[in-house]
Amino acid sequence: MRCPYCSGPDSRVVDSRAGEENKVIRRRRECFVCRKRFSTYERLEPLPLMVVKTNGTREPFDAAKLRGGLIKACDKRPISIDTIEKIVAEVEYAISNYVMEVPSKIIGEMALEKLEKLDPVSYLRFASVYKGFNSIDDFMAVASHLQSRVQAKIRSGNNEGAALSEGARLRRGERDQSRGRHVNTEGQEPAPVFTGPSVEKADPS
Repeated sequence: MRCPYCSGPDSRVVDSRAGEENKVIRRRRECFVCRKRFSTYERLEPLPLMVVKTNGTREPFDAAKLRGGLIKACDKRPISIDTIEKIVAEVEYAISNYVMEVPSKIIGEMALEKLEKLDPVSYLRFASVYKGFNSIDDFMAVASHLQSRVQAKIRSGNNEGAALSEGARLRRGERDQSRGRHVNTEGQEPAPVFTGPSVEKADPS
């Protein structure tokens, strides 16, 4: 390490301390030439996560690029910027489990999965860029697939709602029957209690 005072090429470490939750090491050095002391800092430089594109090329993952694509897809749609930021954060956290490289297909599918639950129009807009639609047939194929999935979810929800309604109806009927039995017994004379024939005791006198 070259001395910042005299540009001497050599120095020795006289003290080392960790800082910033052990992410940085501060080293106190002394120059062999001018004997002045100075500090240097060592930080771990994280390796960038590379995105492998469909054509085989690689580029560093850029959260801003993903955010920009989502903002364009959600333009004039009922999706807030906070929701977009949440999608970016969730995707970025999910791909952090990958080591060195992650296929671009994984990132795109993660984003589409989030958009499908929010807004079909935004989903189709993002899919048109991510999947690289070349014709209206490509667009119609994805739109048809999305419509089938949405209708299947609606049918599933209706079936679950019908089952819940039927269960509630049965429980309500049971409560009504119980309440009816209770009402029918009100206002009636109490049933006589049979105590058996009376027996007179003999007079001992």
